[in-house]
Amino acid sequence: MNITYQKNTMSSWSCLKKGFTVINNDYLLLLAITFLGSFISGFIPIIFMGPIFCGYSLCYQKYFNNEKVEFEDLFKGFNKFLDTLKVVAIFILTLPLLLLPAILIILPSLLLMATKSPESYSILCSISPSLCYEALSWSLNEVIVTTSIVIGIFFLMITSILLNVMLFFIFSLMMLNNLNPWESYVLSLKATLYNSGNIILLLIMLSTLSVIGILFCYVGFFLFLPIFYASLYILYNNIFIPKTV
Repeated sequence: MNITYQKNTMSSWSCLKKGFTVINNDYLLLLAITFLGSFISGFIPIIFMGPIFCGYSLCYQKYFNNEKVEFEDLFKGFNKFLDTLKVVAIFILTLPLLLLPAILIILPSLLLMATKSPESYSILCSISPSLCYEALSWSLNEVIVTTSIVIGIFFLMITSILLNVMLFFIFSLMMLNNLNPWESYVLSLKATLYNSGNIILLLIMLSTLSVIGILFCYVGFFLFLPIFYASLYILYNNIFIPKTV
């Protein structure tokens, strides 16, 4: 491989702020590209998301390298169509392992909750007040169970954020650096874990702005798409660097 990764040299806020610079030039073209890309990938995401992400990465690379972006660049990602399907297969096969920490937190709590219900507390107390101590201990268990479920859901949300960015990285590495699917997957996984803090913070900001856009009848959401993917590309470009001998 001719590329490696490093700690992101820009703050999440700087990535977002630089992403907004697409408004200054070729914004309407990038808006049309991201809108059409979202429309196409929306049909069958598991099949078309990879080529579309590849096309996005090429468009934004050309944009930030001051090269002319063409509408046809979006469809050049389909040159990697078979490789993107291999990535999807690898991703699906390894997904249970990636989600394992969150599953290990939630699953025991769900099993414990299934065996103890609030109705059983009142039944115990009606039979004998002394048995309410047992009910009290069960109530404490319920608090612990609920807390662990909340923590588990939080881990699932964080994992989901990281996996979405990881996918963008994988397809960008394949398209821009000509790595094979497995090389892209492994390098992206390492880089995502190494930069998890910056990635999570940036995605929280991007997701918040996206939700605000959705509140305006989705118009704001689609208007924000070029900035969203520009910020992701900037993050990618600051993490992955040419390997020095």
